[in-house]
Amino acid sequence: MPCKKCNNGKVKWGENGECKYDSIAECKKANPKNYNHMIPTPIGKKTYEEYEKELKEYTLSQAQRIDLSDKKTVESLLKKTIAHLKNQDNLNKKWKKANNEKNDSKEKRDKAVAKYRTENKKIQKALKIEQDLKDNANELSKKFNEQLKKDNEAGNAAESNYQKGLTLFNTFSNAIDSFYQAGKDLGVDIPTAEYRKALGKLKTKPTIR
Repeated sequence: MPCKKCNNGKVKWGENGECKYDSIAECKKANPKNYNHMIPTPIGKKTYEEYEKELKEYTLSQAQRIDLSDKKTVESLLKKTIAHLKNQDNLNKKWKKANNEKNDSKEKRDKAVAKYRTENKKIQKALKIEQDLKDNANELSKKFNEQLKKDNEAGNAAESNYQKGLTLFNTFSNAIDSFYQAGKDLGVDIPTAEYRKALGKLKTKPTIR
């Protein structure tokens, strides 16, 4: 296989060689001298060395060559082929099982996520109801405290009014007693029953609380 010039001025070895040599002499020196008598490098191989290395790796020795006319050899190859096919079938089954388990896991995961989302919605709804109850309780508590304050104010007013009435009662009672005593001193029996009846109403304490 001759050395050939590339478009960029470099030289390559064969049709598929790399344009890396500066001259044809350098190309010939780097490759076997009897290259014209060698088998051409197959397409896809950059150098003869690569081709030669592949030949060494794949060329069977005399001991490795198979005589297909030998029945034992054929039977041995058949057994190995069957064993290989069985092994391949087992591998396929394992792969299919693993793939099914992966799909099952994905399905379980999706179901778990869907269940979580459903439960989360329920929890959020319950939390909202709880918050609404708290808000209502706070509102009721506020109204209760306001009413209690009003009741206390009304109670205090009633208590104050009662104390005023009690003072008036005592004053009125003393006035009746003095009036009755004054009449008695003059020898006159002054009827004070109606006055004392009205006086009894003043002494009644209001039931505000």
